[in-house]
Amino acid sequence: MEEHLSILLHRADAARSDVLVNDSVYVWWGKIRSPNRQQPQAHLHEIRQIASQLEHEQRESLDLYLTDYQSLYVAEVDEIAEGDLTAEEQRQAPAYYFGTPKLNCDFWFCVRDIRRLVVDDMPAVIAELKNLRNVHYNERPVSLFGGMVDLPLIVHRPDGRAMFDHAERDHATGGRLCAQFDAEQGA
Repeated sequence: MEEHLSILLHRADAARSDVLVNDSVYVWWGKIRSPNRQQPQAHLHEIRQIASQLEHEQRESLDLYLTDYQSLYVAEVDEIAEGDLTAEEQRQAPAYYFGTPKLNCDFWFCVRDIRRLVVDDMPAVIAELKNLRNVHYNERPVSLFGGMVDLPLIVHRPDGRAMFDHAERDHATGGRLCAQFDAEQGA
């Protein structure tokens, strides 16, 4: 998480200094393929369908929830790419993806912002994940234990809460990204 945030924050600072245009503020997040996975990528058709909707602006937003079990973040996704990143795109992703050995990714998510929801509190992560419904598990709440199979999970929030309402974010953060605001708050 830290390396992704570092790239995103660096690019956001450069955009504020007029070194970069705002469209250049993003980081690539790779969904790493496990070398132990023997089946094809789960939900491949649906992930491609979501990518197509984003590409054709038929989808308002896409949130990517990320957890290490102790903390929970949500990322604002602008695009989903399949296959290898170009050399230019690789410069906007953490270098560890391309080291030796190179990590193979099923998909790449173009992340425009990252918002911290829970820090160092597993019970709070469990509680927050219960607000999400797993589409492929009979709309049951997401469970940290026993429910993390066939990743990425395709989920929705029945409460309709918008995690990246830009007007609300700009009002709360003074026009900064959630990632910048969270970094300034510490933790």
